[in-house]
Amino acid sequence: MRKHKTIKIDDREITVKELRVKDYITLFQFDDGKDPDLETIVSQIKEILPETININLEDLLDMAPSEIELVWETFREVNASFLAAAQKLGLQKMLTEVKSAILTDFSALALGSLKPGT
Repeated sequence: MRKHKTIKIDDREITVKELRVKDYITLFQFDDGKDPDLETIVSQIKEILPETININLEDLLDMAPSEIELVWETFREVNASFLAAAQKLGLQKMLTEVKSAILTDFSALALGSLKPGT
């Protein structure tokens, strides 16, 4: 059974689900074994985020940093197997970029979600 955990932030319930094998494949697809750039990571996160957490990138922009930290900690708890696999595969840089993008640089995440001319 796929793990999940629901947290409450203000009046909203946020459910974080365990990544599936197909999500691993999406996140670990890199060109020629090169370290992924932030744009690639953002694209991959945007692809799996709706299947993993019932919030979108715009929701993240409306959250306080402490609320995002709570979402990240819940993601880490539910996806401990994924994070361990990423570390074993030497993808520590990707994990650092993902955490940084989620916790501190949400503007990078939002840039990929904005419509042209916005």
